[in-house]
Amino acid sequence: MKPPVFSPGSPRTDSPVIGSDASLTDAIGLFRQYPDMRLLPVLDMRRRPVGAITERDVKGLLYNPFGHALLQNPDFGATLTAYVRPYPCCDENAPLSEKLALHADWGAPDALILTVGGVFAGLLDAAKIARLAADAQMALARERMARARYMDDAARSFTADIASLADTLLRGTVDMSRMASDLARYAGETHAGAGRMTEAMADAGTALTDIATRGHDLARAFAAITHDMERSRTIRNAVRLQIAATDRRAEALADAASTIDTLLSLIENVSARTNMLALNAGIEASRAGEAGRGFAVVAHEVKALAGQTREAAQNAARNVGEVKANLHALVVEQAQLNREVDAIGVISQSIDEAVAAQGFATTAIAANVDQSVASARRVAEQVRQVEQDATRIDRDAGSLLTLAEALERTISTLRDRTAAFVATVA
Repeated sequence: MKPPVFSPGSPRTDSPVIGSDASLTDAIGLFRQYPDMRLLPVLDMRRRPVGAITERDVKGLLYNPFGHALLQNPDFGATLTAYVRPYPCCDENAPLSEKLALHADWGAPDALILTVGGVFAGLLDAAKIARLAADAQMALARERMARARYMDDAARSFTADIASLADTLLRGTVDMSRMASDLARYAGETHAGAGRMTEAMADAGTALTDIATRGHDLARAFAAITHDMERSRTIRNAVRLQIAATDRRAEALADAASTIDTLLSLIENVSARTNMLALNAGIEASRAGEAGRGFAVVAHEVKALAGQTREAAQNAARNVGEVKANLHALVVEQAQLNREVDAIGVISQSIDEAVAAQGFATTAIAANVDQSVASARRVAEQVRQVEQDATRIDRDAGSLLTLAEALERTISTLRDRTAAFVATVA
């Protein structure tokens, strides 16, 4: 609020004055002419105040029985020097507070001599000064009362604003606590799902590793068959022994093919479970919102990998079917070789061609299974990373919940201290 402004009042510009070169008789004449005058300013040639003559100083002379005779003495009343006293002077445009302070410093004289640029401008008598001081006190009292009302209104508004803000912050902390709890629950569910997926991927990796081992064994077996068939062209006498060995190997291959069928079925089941887990993970990631975006990407990759695994398993099944068909043909050919040893050369050539084709297919199967094993390992690493991220999210959610509780306590303390402060100010 602005400080009060007081009107300084109009000085008495019609007050009688006297020059410093005048006589005491002239001064007494002015006091007699103006009976109410208490102060007679004394000015120099430039109308600058040099002091004043007060009524008290000349009263004794006026009422003295010998006063008239003394005034008739030329030597006694020729000068004013003995009766001129210093008197407070103040610029007319000076602030009221400065005038009041000057009047008080001079012991509350009858008036203040006012000047403008050092030139006499009038008198400000004690009664006017008293009225101005009273007006100043009244204005100051009114200003203080207005300020008190303003501060009271401001304090009430401040208290209401603080209460509203505290309520808003408290609602925010409640929402924050609820979100932290939800986040912790989602993190726990994600952690559990990641753990189950890790176990599933470990089983899938073990199965794929076993398939890869058997595929490489099968490829080596086909390589051995090819080598044996090459030797059969040159060693006719050992054909029956080689045919017998081939029969045994064919039976082993049939058993291996059956085993491969079983493993492929297992891969199909693992792929279906992985696809289902990826779908569930995608749903949980969408529920988690922004925090589950990274996990959604992992779930999408897992789903794609499951599709690739299923496709690879289907291709392997088709190749194994071809292997089984060729093995059946091999058994038939071997029976025919037992009956027609003379035609062994032609049949051996057919077997060489069939075994070579199946060797390429088996090698491709082994390579695909190796790729599936590597992919399964990468997926397992991603799932472990997701599990670690879920653990960190759970820990961060706990920290967020603790922070929300601390914030709630701080807001309550702020509200109490604000209320106490406003009450103290009031």
